[in-house]
Amino acid sequence: MAKESMAKVIGEYSQVAEKMHKDCDMSESMVELVSDMAKMLKFEIHEYLNSLSTPEAEAKIRDYVKFSHSVLLPLIEAKILHNKKRIDKIGNMKYGLAQIPDDMQEEMKRCMDIRDDIYALIAFRSLKHLALFMEEDKPLDEQDWHNAGTLFDGLWFHANRMILDGTVQFLMKQMPTGFGKCLLPDTNVYTDKGRRNLSDIKIGDKVYSMRDRELVLNNVTNIWKSKKPQIKIQTRGGLEIVISPEHRLYTQRGYVRADKLITDDCLYKLSADKDFLWDKIKTIQEDSDIVDMIDIEVDGDHNFIANDIVSHNSYSDIVMISFILGVNIDDDIIKMFGNKTNITPCMNSLVDYMTSRRYAKVFPYYEQFSCSEELMFETMKKSSGQLKIKGSKKPVNVLVASKETAITGARAKFLFIDDITQREDAGNMREHEKDIMRFNDIWKKRNYYLDKFRIIASGTSYSVNDILSYLRGVFGAGREGNKITHKYVEVAECDELKEGGESVFVKIPKLDYDTDEATHPVKSPTKQARLDRDKDPVTFAAMDQQNPLPPEGTPFAYNKLDTYDVIPHEDSDTCWACIDPARTGKNYVTMLIFKKVPIGNLYKHYLVDCVYEMRPMDDMYPFFIEKIINHRITKLHIERNTDTSLKRTILMMLQAKGVSFCEISEVYSTKKKEDKIYDMEAAILNNVKFPVQGMYSPNSQMGTAMRHITSYSYKVKVDYDDAPDCLAMYCEKYVMETRSLPKVQILDIRRRKY
Repeated sequence: MAKESMAKVIGEYSQVAEKMHKDCDMSESMVELVSDMAKMLKFEIHEYLNSLSTPEAEAKIRDYVKFSHSVLLPLIEAKILHNKKRIDKIGNMKYGLAQIPDDMQEEMKRCMDIRDDIYALIAFRSLKHLALFMEEDKPLDEQDWHNAGTLFDGLWFHANRMILDGTVQFLMKQMPTGFGKCLLPDTNVYTDKGRRNLSDIKIGDKVYSMRDRELVLNNVTNIWKSKKPQIKIQTRGGLEIVISPEHRLYTQRGYVRADKLITDDCLYKLSADKDFLWDKIKTIQEDSDIVDMIDIEVDGDHNFIANDIVSHNSYSDIVMISFILGVNIDDDIIKMFGNKTNITPCMNSLVDYMTSRRYAKVFPYYEQFSCSEELMFETMKKSSGQLKIKGSKKPVNVLVASKETAITGARAKFLFIDDITQREDAGNMREHEKDIMRFNDIWKKRNYYLDKFRIIASGTSYSVNDILSYLRGVFGAGREGNKITHKYVEVAECDELKEGGESVFVKIPKLDYDTDEATHPVKSPTKQARLDRDKDPVTFAAMDQQNPLPPEGTPFAYNKLDTYDVIPHEDSDTCWACIDPARTGKNYVTMLIFKKVPIGNLYKHYLVDCVYEMRPMDDMYPFFIEKIINHRITKLHIERNTDTSLKRTILMMLQAKGVSFCEISEVYSTKKKEDKIYDMEAAILNNVKFPVQGMYSPNSQMGTAMRHITSYSYKVKVDYDDAPDCLAMYCEKYVMETRSLPKVQILDIRRRKY
């Protein structure tokens, strides 16, 4: 049939189908028409339109997909529901499905098969339907996306826009973890208090994980109970473990699903002397009986020691990456992890997903490989995180690496960054700064063209200063005028990557922010979630509510500061500043600049600008001079503990430019930084106004200085205290010495006459 004729026939059939949909037709002729249309659309999309690779052809594909979703799928699902009611009625009368006529059962099966075909057509251009389609062959209680209802609709919608159109350039997704794999309740788990049954493990307990062949302690962050079939595995060394088919164990091939293990595989086990050794599998026994099982989720390294065998819990991004490579085999992806132990499990999950029968049904290009890893991938290096699809024009389609890995030679269209911050680094400001530097100086530069680069960030934000919190600021979260398109989804206009690009922030809590009810009660019931919150509010806020709290003992957290978005009295000529030179090469050279503004009978000191760089002092003088002149700074206070020539040099440079309005004072301080900051805490909070978030770029010197001010803690060792130290020095000099006293009131003390 000619292409024009095929399109005409599809158009004619579509009109009939739309009328049937309007009339709620349940006839056999409707089923025949829907079946024929599914076959025609599959041929037209996959054999003709997709090969053209033109905007017009792509638009037509999407039209057909929308039609399949809005007309064909409702028609066949209505028929399935109709048939189900008939079957249920007969079943109730005849005492069981066995009494249902064969023709009726065959009709039901045929309708389900047609529905499956239509669903695969829709999933070809719908990320949400791909996620649902891929898990439909699982038992209902294991269908994570199905059981979540509409909770993730906003994520699927905007991720779809990003992948297909590039209208979304940055996507951040933060949500409670919880898609685990299962073991028997009596499985032995190695904890900080010895070996305990899995059934006795509670959230917050510490269990041992493997990192670089060494034991490390990690926290249990979640627990799930379910009913699943079982697989019993015995090793030659005498170890035994019973797990669900999808549970992963660490082998010489990386993490492998239990149902894909073979007797040639070796498992990583913990020896008596606390070392890790290989132990070859002796037997694998499958049992279809459904039994009670438990899984725990572990933060940090995402594995734990079960019956002395290294076992793994789960994480995602796989659906999105698979969709990208289904839509276009010539796309390429870089995915960065915070921990290298996540590389192999991620690769295993991706390969399992892409080599499944259902994936090939959605993306027929992959049918030629017959679900074979060896046939599908020209390059497959799971341990080093590399995949190349056979037939792709790209040298590598997927590169998965840890944040310490050098990837300077790689290029990609999509960048995924996942779980960059580890829980133990929540208070480590130096590590946060390194992560931010990696993003700006390395990862963001791995693009072909910046305006076509697409970034997906996910993970747990453990700190208000970590990379996820930083990226929220860079890409515009929380700005005035942002749109809320779905519940828990915020859309911002952001020109960080290209003019007119959009940023999307998906932030799903375990307990709804307004109702305090569970957002996903199947995974985490309301009662349990509230108990978890009461037990450890700080951890719950970060890991489950996506709202990291400031470090303990933080005096200048943003929620404590007096902020401004407009400086009153712009014509005020009172501008003062303070300079704190670097003591070592690991300190910031700091200059904080303030406008002194009268507010009633008092003054407020507005932090309006700064110099904040980790550079040699000799490089900084021109910046100091520029700020003094531009702001017309009339008073400048300098700490001279390390450099006695600073005042003299600045005065000479100002005189050379004919500037004489700046009065410079010096101080030699013997007081410890922490004591100085502590003494000035009240003065800072009561007298200084700070720029509101959004007035400055997080990449700017002001952005860095504000991060260091708001993260300063009395109780947690901080790496960068230069900005709060300079702030305290300014207040000591200019706030405390120039405080205005209240006006004197003359009271009438004359004796009243009665």
